[in-house]
Amino acid sequence: MKPIGKIHQLPAIDSWQRQPQMKNALLHRVQKVTSEIHSIQAEMHGELTEPAGGSRMAGLFEDGSAVQVLNDFKAELDQLRRILWFYIEQAQSIATADSEQQSKRLQRVNELLRALAPQPSTSGTSEEPNKPSISFFERLDLVMDTYLQEKKPGAQAKSAKAGY
Repeated sequence: MKPIGKIHQLPAIDSWQRQPQMKNALLHRVQKVTSEIHSIQAEMHGELTEPAGGSRMAGLFEDGSAVQVLNDFKAELDQLRRILWFYIEQAQSIATADSEQQSKRLQRVNELLRALAPQPSTSGTSEEPNKPSISFFERLDLVMDTYLQEKKPGAQAKSAKAGY
């Protein structure tokens, strides 16, 4: 069968082209097999799209053992796809569990920091209960007035006479 029109060519998988350092031999084998499957796909696509290739493919499909080889290959790829689906689901669930655990740790740290932070005194046990807060400048004026009154020699006598 000869395809009509342009067949969509699958893009190369970028993650396999980057050549990451593989620590796991299994992942290294998966990378090699992925490359091999990509080359098989390109070769089969080329056979189907070439004008003379259609007759070669027709001869290939007449051979019963060739059809069986292709069926076995398809079955193995389908099984591998199911296994990969399982692995990817497990990896995503582990990543989600790790992020949830990290979130719980951060929440605990925040709770500890809140517990250790100095709390403003809201109870009436302090020496000056319900004292209105004053600004820095008002407090500065009060301190300066107190200081000046202590330095005046006549201020003590006046306050003694007035009954203060």
